[in-house]
Amino acid sequence: QTKGAICVWGAGAKGIMFCNIFDADNKWVNCLIDINPHKQGSFAAHTAHPILAPEEALKKYTIGSILVLNSNYIEEISKQLQHNNSQLNIIDFEEYLRKTQLENIL
Repeated sequence: QTKGAICVWGAGAKGIMFCNIFDADNKWVNCLIDINPHKQGSFAAHTAHPILAPEEALKKYTIGSILVLNSNYIEEISKQLQHNNSQLNIIDFEEYLRKTQLENIL
């Protein structure tokens, strides 16, 4: 069980598809975080998850976990967030899939 809000980093195709598949009823993921100002302030198609700037998400929610769907951005995201809140659990979803061997199924 996660303490705090759960956010998905990235409102691109992976983030939107993740929410459509795993949280279509908008019950688990509190928001998507995206650094693109053109996406911020809008909502994910179908699920209506809010898309927020990192700073706005940190102000609005007590974030427990951030799910990062693209491993290439883990270091960048970690650096960006490290000074804001050291209690964040940053989850590398691709690494999680490798560890659980789910990527062989998908």
